[in-house]
Amino acid sequence: MLEDVARVCFPHKFAIDLLAWGAAPAFAYLARFDGRVPPEQLPGLAWLLGIGLVAKGVALVLFRLHHQSWRHTSFRDLALVVRAVALVGAVEVAAGLVIHAQLPLARSVLLLTVGFGAAGLFAVRAGRRAWYALQVS
Repeated sequence: MLEDVARVCFPHKFAIDLLAWGAAPAFAYLARFDGRVPPEQLPGLAWLLGIGLVAKGVALVLFRLHHQSWRHTSFRDLALVVRAVALVGAVEVAAGLVIHAQLPLARSVLLLTVGFGAAGLFAVRAGRRAWYALQVS
């Protein structure tokens, strides 16, 4: 029965995942620059947000993360999240190193983006699982 729930497509989960994961570059820039992103860094942030949203949207569909049952999140689900984040992180780092010649792009932001992205996706799943656990008890 649980497998049937996990196979259903949930567009709202796709949107929430994309928002949580897609906001990672903004949080990475804020963390890197102590809350004040210099104006000359904004083109790099915009580029990273744009390429990131496309890559993350594709990864969400490719890894079927929006089909997961958040209420019953398991380590297997989290391993899938890690694989998706690693793949997109590799794409963002590779593209960022290429773009770095044209745009001011703090390289440390690329690694922070991966960490914040994974944290965002984990937080969504853990939050839903905790909410369910509180409702049942």
